[in-house]
Amino acid sequence: TIRLVKYPHAEDPFVEYWLHYNVGNEPGLACLKWNYQKFCPICSFADSLKKSGTREDYQMYKELRPRQRFYAVVVDRADPTLSPKYWGFSETIYQKLLENLLDQEYRNFLSTHSGLDLIVTLVKAKDQKYGKPDFKFKRQDSKLAESDERIKEILASVVPFDKVWPPPSETELKAKLDMAWSSPK
Repeated sequence: TIRLVKYPHAEDPFVEYWLHYNVGNEPGLACLKWNYQKFCPICSFADSLKKSGTREDYQMYKELRPRQRFYAVVVDRADPTLSPKYWGFSETIYQKLLENLLDQEYRNFLSTHSGLDLIVTLVKAKDQKYGKPDFKFKRQDSKLAESDERIKEILASVVPFDKVWPPPSETELKAKLDMAWSSPK
């Protein structure tokens, strides 16, 4: 059970972020092109694969191109400190959350004073490696914390996204790309 909180460092309630996967053993690398409007060596390499014309290279291009992720500030209701954290999710969950922002019954779910807690579950299908998250809102609204002062403290402690995940340099990404393609598979 979590509580979603509007991202306090921008107008949008959620953070959009683009990541490259399948670069060696890296869990996900920030895309400089889509996140920061800078030259991205991974995008450049992927584009060269796409232009090569071979089926194998095109398949690799599809694996390397950046994927869109979204992040929300959440407070775990089981955590007695109510420390805010980031929850990353796919476009599917993002669209469901946006639909709820437009829904008369759920539109205030981000409110710190009368919002709704969210129950997140992992639904696992037998032929899938990983489960897919799903969620439902609790029907009763509640305050984020016991006092307005504590709510302000929680919001003030949300670390800006780019401080938690600082942008990598072009050199760092190039080195990781080179290492992934120079090591034997």
